[in-house]
Amino acid sequence: MSRPFVVIGFTLFFVTALLLEFEIGVTVTAFIVFAAALIVSLFINNIRKSRLLPTLFASAAVACILLVSETLFVYNPAMEYDGRTDCRIEAQITSLPEIRYGNCYYEAETLSVDGTDAKMKLRLVFSSPLEVEPYDIVEGKFSIFALGTSSEDLLQSYKSEGIFLGAYPSINEYTIRNIDESQKPFAKKILDLREGIKSAVYSVMPDEKGALAVALLIGDKSGLPDDICSDFRSIGISHVICVSGYHLSLWSTLILLLLKKTRLNYRVANMVALAGVLLFMFVAGFTYSVVRAGVMMTVFLVGNIVLRQSDSLNSLGIALSVLTVCRPFSAGSVSLQLSALATMGIILYSLLIEPDLSRITEKIKSKKICTAVRKVSFPLMVTVSATAFTMPVALGINGGFNFLSFGANLIAVPVAGWCIPVSALGAVLGYAVPDFVNLPLSAAKLLCSVLIEFSSRLAGFDLLTFKISSEKIMLIFCGIFMFCIAAVFVSVFRKPVYSVAAAVCAVMFCICMITFSINESAQTEITVVDCGNGTSVLVSTKGENILIGGGGDDILGAYNINNVLLASKGGLDAVFFPTDDDTDSSYLLDVFSYCRPEAVYCNKMPEGLSLLTYGCELYGFEKEYATENISVKAYNYNNNYCVTVKSDDINLAVCFDPNFDFSIVDNGEFRPDAVVFRGNIPRESMLDRNALCILNAEEKRGGMAAERYAESGKTVYITGGEGNIVLYADKGALKAERE
Repeated sequence: MSRPFVVIGFTLFFVTALLLEFEIGVTVTAFIVFAAALIVSLFINNIRKSRLLPTLFASAAVACILLVSETLFVYNPAMEYDGRTDCRIEAQITSLPEIRYGNCYYEAETLSVDGTDAKMKLRLVFSSPLEVEPYDIVEGKFSIFALGTSSEDLLQSYKSEGIFLGAYPSINEYTIRNIDESQKPFAKKILDLREGIKSAVYSVMPDEKGALAVALLIGDKSGLPDDICSDFRSIGISHVICVSGYHLSLWSTLILLLLKKTRLNYRVANMVALAGVLLFMFVAGFTYSVVRAGVMMTVFLVGNIVLRQSDSLNSLGIALSVLTVCRPFSAGSVSLQLSALATMGIILYSLLIEPDLSRITEKIKSKKICTAVRKVSFPLMVTVSATAFTMPVALGINGGFNFLSFGANLIAVPVAGWCIPVSALGAVLGYAVPDFVNLPLSAAKLLCSVLIEFSSRLAGFDLLTFKISSEKIMLIFCGIFMFCIAAVFVSVFRKPVYSVAAAVCAVMFCICMITFSINESAQTEITVVDCGNGTSVLVSTKGENILIGGGGDDILGAYNINNVLLASKGGLDAVFFPTDDDTDSSYLLDVFSYCRPEAVYCNKMPEGLSLLTYGCELYGFEKEYATENISVKAYNYNNNYCVTVKSDDINLAVCFDPNFDFSIVDNGEFRPDAVVFRGNIPRESMLDRNALCILNAEEKRGGMAAERYAESGKTVYITGGEGNIVLYADKGALKAERE
């Protein structure tokens, strides 16, 4: 086997990632199967000599052992603390504050729980920032809860980070113990350096441009507005603000080029570049993508130092092996999966396709035309190769794809490539000489403006954005890999028949994507958001999006609402909410900060919200919203509120109160196909057509209601902390499923 770590690393990582989706019993069964396959393969002479299958089966069995060990000895012991109240916790703060959803979050590592030594990570939740710095100690009574219980995706995200539990103080019963700077670890100096970089950048660019420069430099996106992040994601260039291989290779290349000018010894230059890579990994925070890229770059530079040529695929395998062995749950990190798959696609392209492409371009007689073709075709093919491998995972997350990403990367990557070193130079100057006239950061400001404006303009162009539902992901998955296999045949065998096969696969994929998207855009999709005790319903039909309500009391409520808005195609056309009661509008401040609607229908604006409605059209709550596709009308009967939605696909009623009198709607003729409610099911008179019922409730009340409705024989879908409910309607045909 010429590339052993390709087999070992990829098998460890992807087997672990797959098994993370199942219970531990499935992992044990898989171990038995892989172990048996390993034993059988060792008894077959030809298979044993090839070493490929025995290595694969052994790696898969080790992946099972690692996952079972992590679950039994790390995860399960931590989960024993779930649900404990008034625990006496002593913990060391390990991060700067993150302010979201009206709360302040800190990462911390426990020193003791109820007087017993305990080492585990916690996500501490406070109502306001603390007078604390990283590596100070907080001590007091806390209630502990499991993270990610409302969403399987969120659970996997927290598990991949190694943070399984959250905690909040009991009636502010906690104290802060400040630790002397000299006693704090080296990691505190790294955090100070990160803050120094941010301060230097923000001193010249105290706005979204500065936030973008910081994200490009150190991967800190905390100050970047949600709408800019959304624009970057929608056109497929979000990787430029996620520190990974692109950034590390850029820095190491720049260092080597500069040192080459000094005629420094080749090995010494690579040692200096290696030190620069390690420093950058520290500053970027050792995220999984950074570690993956750092290990690969370290292998490459060490190979240069010892005068041995490194293999990119083997380096990727080594990086995945290190990550999976050190932290098995890291395989569940979506960012790491995307990073690994994109890197694999780019490497395979460089090995199998780029040589052929180079030979083709060399046949162009005009040097200028040849250079122009290379500058366009090579980056485009890199983007296509990375996208081909990441698309199955990305589609599962975003539920769609934007063909503009291919062209967008041709502009965004070079601009970001210039912006990163210019911003870095400006940050160093600003950090060392704060009062210096910072020309580099002024130049970076211009480049950041170009990136922001470019992404905003392209994100508003929806014609090449296609959405598909999760049910069809497998078809897209098969189509993508048919195309990849065909592309490999083209490169390896160089036969015309395979070229035709590749072209046919690409055309079939595009046709399927467009057909699925058109089919889905023709129907009405209603998402009842799991946001606790409150009403939040997004109605999407033919490119129009109407949000009804925006309330809740669950910590993840705003997160869930914003995720639903992110997944929708187009902007937010209108928002209906009846009062300024927190139950109906508690998360609208966060929603409007993220996605400003074109029109707002309400009788009274909640405090602070009016500042975010500049440029919005404002109407009374009972003013009708009507287009050729949909009609939305709000009603108030003795302070009982309801919003009705009528289209060719569905009649929907969203009841804020169960006592609403439907006789005032269409003279009592209105009969909904579906009803969303928060309390009891509205009066029986409105259910003559066996309307589909969806209860938008928090976990405890949702569970009790589910039992009550089951006993009465009614079919009711309930959010109840279990996830959003999505209703698909097409010409009266209804289908509901949990997201």
